[in-house]
Order: sequence, then C-alpha cells, then structure tokens
Amino acid sequence: MSSYAWAQTIIGDGILSDQYSNNPQFSQTNHVYLKQCSSDGWTGQAPVINGSYYFQGSNIFKLIIADLKTFHGLTLATRVLFSGSSSGSQGVLQHLDWLTDALPQAQVKGVIDAGYFVDTLPLDTALDRPSTLAVKYIKLHHTFIDLTCQSAYPTNPEQCLLPENIMPYITTPLMVRQSLYDRLILEKFGSIEPYSPSAIIYNTQYAALIKNSMLSYPVIYLNNDKSHSIMDNSAFFKKKIRSINFQDYLSDWFYLKSNVGQLIE
Repeated sequence: MSSYAWAQTIIGDGILSDQYSNNPQFSQTNHVYLKQCSSDGWTGQAPVINGSYYFQGSNIFKLIIADLKTFHGLTLATRVLFSGSSSGSQGVLQHLDWLTDALPQAQVKGVIDAGYFVDTLPLDTALDRPSTLAVKYIKLHHTFIDLTCQSAYPTNPEQCLLPENIMPYITTPLMVRQSLYDRLILEKFGSIEPYSPSAIIYNTQYAALIKNSMLSYPVIYLNNDKSHSIMDNSAFFKKKIRSINFQDYLSDWFYLKSNVGQLIE
C-alpha cells in the first residue's frame, strides 16, 4: 500500500465532519487523519525488506506527532482523543500510553473501533489463530510493543498484539466500540457470508467469547450487529444502543459530561 495516488484533500465524515449541524461535539476541534499507508497497523519498525517493502508505521506515527508538536501547536492541546479503526486499533493499543507520555500537558484518551478480537481457533482450520499470526506479524514488521505489556511478556511479546492481553496494562483511559458479529473480523476466521449453518453456530460462539472477554472493561459500546468501523463515516451519527447514539456516548465520556458505563446491545 502506498500514499502515492492519494488526493490532496478529503471531505471529513463521522467524527471528522466539520458540519456543526450533525457533529456539534467535535466539528470545532482540530482533526488529524492518518490514512493507512504502511500496512502494519501503525506498529512497524522494520528496515527495508527485499529492497521494496517498508513497514514503518510506528516510526511514521511518531514523526507525525513530532511534526504536530513542532509546527502545529500540539504542545498547547489540553484534550486529545486518539482513535483507531479496524487495523488502526492496533496502533492505538501499542501507542496510547506512549502518546500520553509525549503530551504531559494534555488529557489523553483513546478509542479502538472495530479492532477488538479474541484468540480462538478459526472456523476454517487452514487458517492460523490470532496468536500464531502475531508471531509472524512481529517478525515481519519489527513491531513496536507497549513497554509495560512487553515487560509482562518478555519471552513472548506477540501476546501483546491480542487486545485482551494488552488492555490490562494500558493506563490511559480507553474506550472500546465493537460489533459482536463484525463481518470483516469474522472473515479473518473463515466465516464468510452467506453463512452456512456451521458458520452461524461459530459466529454465535465467537460473539459470546467477545462479550465475555470485555465485561471487565469499564467503557465499552458493544453493538449486536455485523457492522465494522464507524468513526469516520455516517454510522458515527446513527449507531444506537437503547436510544443512546455512539456520538453522544463518546462525547459524554471524552468531555466528562456524565459518567458513562458499559452499553451492551
């Protein structure tokens, strides 16, 4: 993947929208959008591979933060919301406490959107389970790992790529927005639409694993549907659980308007 063919500008949607009418909570804030360009979940630190592949996501992210601090006033920020959707969630998990340390003047909070999964056997037995993939991932990308989690798993740092393992070691406030039947995540486990009877059983069991593994987290927004990421699209305004839409839930938590707890559909 490359940024070579990207347009110079985008029209923001979801939390990135600058339209006060549909995004009153966040439209007047400063937005920084990092589009996927390194294919490593923003965690790579690898040298050139085979003369053509660069997995430098972590280094890119840290250089962008340095640029924002030097040239764009990030050192003056008092509140920072650091979010990642889909594979970008991994970048948030690994760098959230790092960012808090880099911005001591700000109250930093993190959100992972459609990036939570559990380590279980896939429906398709030809596929690797996440913990096996994580070993390959670290070897290929030279992955940046949250230092506290890494110290807890000194001989098997790949365990820190599993959300359920790293999240107990993250000290910065973190919210999880996830769908129980996220179709794109289920595809990674070999459950592909249209679902067969065995896939339906697998999906139900997987959803139960997701739900049970998240019950100890204080701030979760857990939808009972197949949707994937919602932060940067119109679903940000529309997604609801018991009449509470995600936009308001996130705003209340981020701005400390009220004490929000778990919302599970």
